[in-house]
Amino acid sequence: METQRLENREQLRDDFLNAERMYPHHWWQKHGHRKLVAITMTFRNKMPNYNTDGKYLYSVPLKIDEGVVDETMRHFTNYLDRDVAMGTRRKKEKLPKLFVMEVKKGVPHIHGIIALPEHKLISTAISQIHDCLLRCDYISRKQNRVLTRYEDEATGELFRIDDGWIGYISKLINHDDRVCVEHSLM
Repeated sequence: METQRLENREQLRDDFLNAERMYPHHWWQKHGHRKLVAITMTFRNKMPNYNTDGKYLYSVPLKIDEGVVDETMRHFTNYLDRDVAMGTRRKKEKLPKLFVMEVKKGVPHIHGIIALPEHKLISTAISQIHDCLLRCDYISRKQNRVLTRYEDEATGELFRIDDGWIGYISKLINHDDRVCVEHSLM
């Protein structure tokens, strides 16, 4: 009886992980025809401290865990919806977006796709997205990329954001990555 319960629990866990990994593909089927930008965000490993004159004093090491990532993503997605989608507190317009957290050597980073409003120029949206990134304390200032095309690592060829990017960020093989469903919007 106990082994049956453990097997059922493991089956439920596997079903949940498979559903989570398929979410990006369902998102793509719904929004793949829109204007898209790909985004990769890294997190700071040190927080600089400055004196009142703005002169750098020292850096404090940071431990970035899932709680910090979730809070930072909540702030970032709120900024995106307010600035890029031009949503207001009353109107609550939100952008369709998809974010996946990848962890390498214990350090998380985020890959994502943002579907832009039809009326928005891509250059303006990219500038606004960079501004949103700068407003988040824990997001690195140096290693973030917002792109309309991605580079194939094997060939170096540039591709439009397509289902290849979805396959790359969903990483159906690597079970350490997770889809940030609560920050993604279908």
